[in-house]
Amino acid sequence: MFHCTIQLAGYDFEQVDDAGIVNQDSFFSILDDFNWPDQLKKSDEIRQGCSPTISVTNQDDDRSLWISAYSSPGKINFLIGYVYYKNVKKLFGLGKTATKKWVDIYLLSDDPTAKDFFQLFFTKNYPELEKTLSLEKLMDSMPSKK
Repeated sequence: MFHCTIQLAGYDFEQVDDAGIVNQDSFFSILDDFNWPDQLKKSDEIRQGCSPTISVTNQDDDRSLWISAYSSPGKINFLIGYVYYKNVKKLFGLGKTATKKWVDIYLLSDDPTAKDFFQLFFTKNYPELEKTLSLEKLMDSMPSKK
């Protein structure tokens, strides 16, 4: 089961609007109907809180994929984040491994194909999703706060 949340420009980082249970088609409708330009205009005006973001979580395995936007002169830029569980070494890379919730954040290319990423996510084709995301520019990779 997939659950969608939306953060509008300027929301506190923990504040979300619950869009409910979604499937791929209903999620794509939410994505298509979202007014990125107006949200970015508001974000640029208030300059606080979070950027507009739409997230979907697979409640069966607690993985999430989200898309967020920010503006630069004359352009909308998109980040995509993938939240998953990762085995990491303890103690500065030494010793036993531990499973931690992790987030990788990518800058989407000039011609974003976000729906391709979300389609792989909804079909739970995680190996292909990870392979395809790895072709984008990695902005950050860190333990998830949630």
